[in-house]
Amino acid sequence: MESDSGKTYFQFAESVHESLKKFREFYDFVYEHDYNMVQTSATSPSGWDVTKKYIVTASTCTLNPTSHKSGDIYRYDDINGTWVCAGVSYESATGWARANIYELAGTSSALGIPAAIDAMKANFITGIKNYIDVNDIAFHQAFIKFVSGTDNRAKNTYFQIIGKLREDNGEGVFVENGKGDYLVRLLGDDLDTILVTDNNGLQSKPYNLLETSYRESDSVYWGDANNIFFYMFDQCFESEIKTYLASVINTAFKNSNSMEDKSNYFYKVFFDVQETFPAIAYNHTAKIYYENAQAIKNSKVLSYYSNNEIEPIE
Repeated sequence: MESDSGKTYFQFAESVHESLKKFREFYDFVYEHDYNMVQTSATSPSGWDVTKKYIVTASTCTLNPTSHKSGDIYRYDDINGTWVCAGVSYESATGWARANIYELAGTSSALGIPAAIDAMKANFITGIKNYIDVNDIAFHQAFIKFVSGTDNRAKNTYFQIIGKLREDNGEGVFVENGKGDYLVRLLGDDLDTILVTDNNGLQSKPYNLLETSYRESDSVYWGDANNIFFYMFDQCFESEIKTYLASVINTAFKNSNSMEDKSNYFYKVFFDVQETFPAIAYNHTAKIYYENAQAIKNSKVLSYYSNNEIEPIE
């Protein structure tokens, strides 16, 4: 961090600048190739769902009365509470840039919107490989499915860029292999999975399988309910995910077909932990991370925790 002319700024290394640039390009590419849109002939946004993007087929639209074209796309701006053009660039004088389904897809309007959406999907499958490590993310998705991760599709999942990958050169030395330079990969955290220890340190958590972040009892969505990237990746790279899932399962149960067999990798990696560390260790961890946090919030010493709607212990 340096100072110049009374202003303080951060000085990043060149590699960090490259990573930030790659993240921006990745996010823009994903957003521009989001093919999960609603087609409408309406000329105004009355009654539109704010969680969706709309393709307006009409030749006019009140959202952009001067330069609208049939096939233009609009989204809801949550910050300002209004509908805007769905482009990714912004100018203070003109607002958000136009986005048009045919221009993004590179297809003729004569072929129609379904053909344009198919083209966008194909472009996503090809182009996303310039920004992400497909194998890494496919493995992540497969592993989360394997352990029945209930809270790790988008939520508790972090995008990371670690530069070139390293591999064993055959002599026990890991060297850069030149693959995956500045590609986005995933890092998981807070896996609520098959481990029987719950958030309070009790060994009572059942084996629950919840693919989408939805709870039927109170119709609540959370986490990745509207995440563009995860849904498109799962749809477009289903075969890659299945291949890794089969590999994970075969490796986990390499020695047997039973979860209770203590000789298999699955037991050694997961359930052996429950026998190695006593329940009191988990209870003490829960006290540090949950009970203490609740006590701090209740004391109102920190205004952030006092105003936060989330209760550490629920």
